[in-house]
Amino acid sequence: MMGRVTFRDRAGVQGVAADFVPTWKNAQPGCRVGKVDARTFEQFAGKKAAPHEGDFAGDLMAELPNGQASENVATLIATADGELLHIVPGLWHAADFLNELTFALSVQDALRAAGDDPKARRESVVQAHRDRLARLGSWPDGLPRRVMELAHRKMIEQPLRNAATVEPLAEFVASPAKELGPKMQRLQQTLARRQHEGRDPSPVVRLLQAFEPLLKAGRFHEAEALLERALELVQGSDGT
Repeated sequence: MMGRVTFRDRAGVQGVAADFVPTWKNAQPGCRVGKVDARTFEQFAGKKAAPHEGDFAGDLMAELPNGQASENVATLIATADGELLHIVPGLWHAADFLNELTFALSVQDALRAAGDDPKARRESVVQAHRDRLARLGSWPDGLPRRVMELAHRKMIEQPLRNAATVEPLAEFVASPAKELGPKMQRLQQTLARRQHEGRDPSPVVRLLQAFEPLLKAGRFHEAEALLERALELVQGSDGT
């Protein structure tokens, strides 16, 4: 999706060409980049595809949030010496991706201003990511914010690490399903108790049918809200 949409955006192409040397590596050789057909679009977008000829990649990208598929794709931005400046996990829309590149350039500027002292260089990178992490508080809660919070925290912990040592598809994966695990476990335990008491679980079961599709579509905030409603429902005094 990044290759078919974001990396073909004119402004993005010009921005990368002006300040970066791009390269690409397939970290999962079994994965292939192909056209997105209407059926695939409907599966991941959760809505009917508008009929048209050709690739649905652009249509699908428009439905997905920034940070989707952090387990499949990531952009590493490093100095010419391979020192990691920033990482952008997952899929990102062109304009937002350019913002991340601009931030990476600001980190590089801070690094140059720090001079040759190793400690000062590390501290300049840490401070840049710490400041950006604080600014993320103004972002709406959701997958984009959670993905970038993880990225900045990792960069604060390990500034200027060699990009060759990074395993982005393992280290920088934001997993909404994992984050919601304790809440889902509490729901399942409460639901089991209600069933044991003879309560009807069907209203909660029907509500949860939309949970997995929301996660797959990257609509994390909606999935979390649905889980909260299910908890309220199952904890209700009458169980219905």
